[in-house]
Amino acid sequence: MNPSQIEFEIEELVLRGLPASQRHAIAESLRQELEALLAASDAPALERMAGRTDLPPLQLHLQAKGQPQAIGQELARTLYGGLTQ
Repeated sequence: MNPSQIEFEIEELVLRGLPASQRHAIAESLRQELEALLAASDAPALERMAGRTDLPPLQLHLQAKGQPQAIGQELARTLYGGLTQ
């Protein structure tokens, strides 16, 4: 399995307290970081993701304040962590 074979959908992403004007930059940063994390994943991590149909809601308190790129990266790392558990 390689990252080009992984497909998933984020049904809902609620980001309270962030400007709506940053949503596209955050989403793009999240996509890029998640793609990089998946590309660097080893086979066991990818196997743990295989067949997952859902992920419970994740909560995090962002360390990156007001920086869309850093926020997207932090979100991607949290999502990736949930996927590989």
